[in-house]
Amino acid sequence: MQQKIFADTWAWYALADKSDVDHAIAEEMNKQLLDDGYILVTTNNVSESVTLMRYKLNHSVATKFWNMTQQLVKSRLVEVVRVNEWHEQKSLENL
Repeated sequence: MQQKIFADTWAWYALADKSDVDHAIAEEMNKQLLDDGYILVTTNNVSESVTLMRYKLNHSVATKFWNMTQQLVKSRLVEVVRVNEWHEQKSLENL
């Protein structure tokens, strides 16, 4: 079974924003994880990342990110977990 690691909004944002203080490390970690065969897991809240990029960066960056994400999902390098009420309850139980 392939290893999986969660990528949240700020991980995606750091990858997209070259001026972000964590951009270089985000790029390095992303490359290393993919080279090592990890699958990046994110949630259907990836739209939050798109919105953040749209307003903090620009429409072009947000669109490019969305298209890249869709290609990575198709190539099975990114898995999108559809968060629902069950997931929310489980996360609260783990507090």
